[in-house]
Amino acid sequence: MVPTRVDFDASQAPKSCNDVSTFTRLLTNWVTAGTVTPNADRRLVVRIRRSPTGGKLVDVTLLDADGTTLGEEHTPFARNDECHRVLYETAQVAALLMGAFQKPPPPEPISCPEPISCPERPACPDPVECPSYPAPVPPPPPIAASVPPIPPPPSSARHAFIGAGVFIGRSFASEWDVGPLVSLGFVLSPRVPQFQFELEGAWVPQTFANGPSAYAVPLFGSLCYSPSILRICSGIATTFFDSSHDDIHLGLAASLRLGTEFIIAGPLSLRVDASTLLPLWQRANGHALASFALGTAALGVLSFD
Repeated sequence: MVPTRVDFDASQAPKSCNDVSTFTRLLTNWVTAGTVTPNADRRLVVRIRRSPTGGKLVDVTLLDADGTTLGEEHTPFARNDECHRVLYETAQVAALLMGAFQKPPPPEPISCPEPISCPERPACPDPVECPSYPAPVPPPPPIAASVPPIPPPPSSARHAFIGAGVFIGRSFASEWDVGPLVSLGFVLSPRVPQFQFELEGAWVPQTFANGPSAYAVPLFGSLCYSPSILRICSGIATTFFDSSHDDIHLGLAASLRLGTEFIIAGPLSLRVDASTLLPLWQRANGHALASFALGTAALGVLSFD
């Protein structure tokens, strides 16, 4: 196989995908010894980057010494594909471009010399018989190179995120109220990254048309399903009120949220949700304060492993 040097770049991909040593180790399992060398004229260019939908895009190109493209492959990976699988399959594609797994050419057949022809006059002697040659022996079947077993992909850490933004909500008795919102959550299992558990809390000054003003602290605990950019969440919300005309007021409600999330760059994304609450239980003394019935939120989210 022709000596080739590796030009690897995955700076635009998740951190665990930017591992040139693991990629080189996987590649050398399928090519002959000495093929991968840093001073070769032929180049293997590997680029891994994050796709607009959160997955990974891999471009593999084989160039000769003059920069002419000898072969190329472009492979997309899903959002939940782990980086070890991406590096494993990319190394296999690169080995194919470099000429691995190809059978050797068959040997050339042995040609028999033509018989000696005699002139018409005088009478020619008996023709010389062609010496017999043994039938060509077929080459032995190629012996597959022993490839050490590839270790199984390591179990990645659970994906988690934090966020901050603005909450806008109202009840049937209050006006539209605005306050800061914080959120945190994590994936319940790496096998099903679409399911997430989230905790959110806001601090909202609340005003009423016929009643005292108050400070509301809504807290949300939700189980979310996020197969793509769409998100559906359901859970329990509890709201604490603090008013100068009332003791502490507590409300409990079932929540339903529908929203979407857009990736901005790398681990940063923008999330927009709309929610509705169904009151289940309330406790108050004095003036009864109403829990939020409708709400919307916009926040920036930072994801990490």
